[in-house]
Amino acid sequence: MHIHWRLLAIGVLLVALILTTRIALRSERRRRQADHEARHDPLTGLPNRRSLERLLQKKTAAIRPGEILAVGLVDLDLFKEVNDVYGHEVGDALLREAVSRIRLCLSGGDTLARLGGDEFVIVMRIRGPKRSVKAVGRSVQVQLRAPFVIGGHALRISSSIGWAVNGDGAAPVDGRTLLQRADMTMYEAKRAGRDRMAYFSPRLDEARAQRGHLRQRLADAISEDRLELHFQPIVSVGGEAAEPGVPKVEALLRVRESDGSLSSAGQYASVLDDPGLSVRIGRFVMREALAQGTAWRKTGLQVGMSINVSPVHFLLPGFVEELRQVLSDHPQFPPDQLWLEITERGALLPIGVLQAAALACHRLGVRLSLDDFGTGNAALSHVQHLNVLTLKIDASFVRTMLTRPRDLAIVAGMARMSQLLGIEAVAEGVETREQALVLAHLGCTQLQGFGIARPMAGSQCAAWIASFSEHLPWVKDVMSNAVAVDLDAVAAMGRQSRMIRRLVTGKPSPAERTDLLAPDAASRSALGRWCRTSPTRTRIPQFWMHALHAAHEGLYARIREVLSGLDSGRSELETLHAEVERALWGAMMASGSPQGVEFPAITAAATAD
Repeated sequence: MHIHWRLLAIGVLLVALILTTRIALRSERRRRQADHEARHDPLTGLPNRRSLERLLQKKTAAIRPGEILAVGLVDLDLFKEVNDVYGHEVGDALLREAVSRIRLCLSGGDTLARLGGDEFVIVMRIRGPKRSVKAVGRSVQVQLRAPFVIGGHALRISSSIGWAVNGDGAAPVDGRTLLQRADMTMYEAKRAGRDRMAYFSPRLDEARAQRGHLRQRLADAISEDRLELHFQPIVSVGGEAAEPGVPKVEALLRVRESDGSLSSAGQYASVLDDPGLSVRIGRFVMREALAQGTAWRKTGLQVGMSINVSPVHFLLPGFVEELRQVLSDHPQFPPDQLWLEITERGALLPIGVLQAAALACHRLGVRLSLDDFGTGNAALSHVQHLNVLTLKIDASFVRTMLTRPRDLAIVAGMARMSQLLGIEAVAEGVETREQALVLAHLGCTQLQGFGIARPMAGSQCAAWIASFSEHLPWVKDVMSNAVAVDLDAVAAMGRQSRMIRRLVTGKPSPAERTDLLAPDAASRSALGRWCRTSPTRTRIPQFWMHALHAAHEGLYARIREVLSGLDSGRSELETLHAEVERALWGAMMASGSPQGVEFPAITAAATAD
């Protein structure tokens, strides 16, 4: 009996021990599971921000001489649009597939983490020259550009990557700072146009501080009611209009600084899309522009109004209702005389969301315009999907189209495209009458720029419009079809301009040098061939053709002297080239006038708003 009770006690102890062990193991598993969940992303299984920060702290402390710790922050471009259009289930599947693709580009010692949303972090410890940050980043971008086939949908995205490094001669920083730098640099890649990589440098810290300073200045100006609008006329020189006129103006933001000086919006360009500022600015511009337009109409001045709208503001759910209210508050201003200028500012706008907002604006009667056309990443896609009524050809092409044949071709292509689409094209940055003449010849008949008029206050603008023909007496000449604008001659002059610039800087190629030293170099040049063979020359009075020929031959004679070492006056080549250019434009203008009217250039600053 004594032995029986002893065995029973031992059995009870063993059972208790087993149960205690099982409870302890189960508790440990639950603790480990909770710890894993606290440190890892539930969707992808990757380390989360908390885990990443601890990892970076350890790795930055363990860097040895000759090693580099690289941190890359990867953001999936246009992922939000995928989520909005196809739903979160498809979006989650895309994220998991993206993780699998990024891992293909990494080595065993690398770490991939998810910060949240569509942001991922790569941590690489690099020893020696066998691997490079650039090569890994390019590989990731190539993988993410390939189509994702999910749920029967072929989805395309891209990625923006910002890199920051410790080591490689850089001043060491802690892990949190390294991550902040990678994040800041990734946004620089997005601002540059997306689907790009950027690398941290001290200037980015300076740029961030500068943006912070500008943001505060602009916020103060908004709070203290120091925002103003100036208006720049847009002149029509043809198209449906039988006579030149001013069909509309563009409202341009100005900031009255605390010292009383006036700053353009361009000086605040880097912060205009700040979420905390863009909506307040947008509301001010809409309200003030329609108030001015209504005031003009009460005096009999019927002019349309074009305003710039930040994409951040335009894509907010409440934007259309705000627009509806502003229009309701100004019933005398027709909605179809309001143009909203949408610009990408270097960022890809989500087409699906943009389409919905554009459709709602069209239902109100408001027109849409694509600003800075030709410089954005998805401008053609926007033309394809949106009912845009106006394209604004970017000033960067217009200003140089007479000296750069490629820019002339781009402007001609955009003008022709707008004609085929049945929409109007507005050329920004017009500074000379020659530019106006070429643009009108190309079918771009709405012109804007300092050569037309500078932005001005509302009262000044009204007075200018009332007497614009006195300010621009040459507009009627531009509208005349008699002038024989020859694009081949303009392109030839552009190529000659580039050649002269190379000579002035002392960098002609050996082959170019040989060609220019030939006695018949002038006649073999593009402009020389035009003078001999163009049908246009038959419409030009001989006086002007002789003047053009003499100026052209004189330029090439001096080029031969310079290249032969007989004359060191390279700077004089620019003066002689300007004489050739003047003679060419005089000849083309003379083709439409028996008297041979001169056509001097307007001198205008090349400052964009």
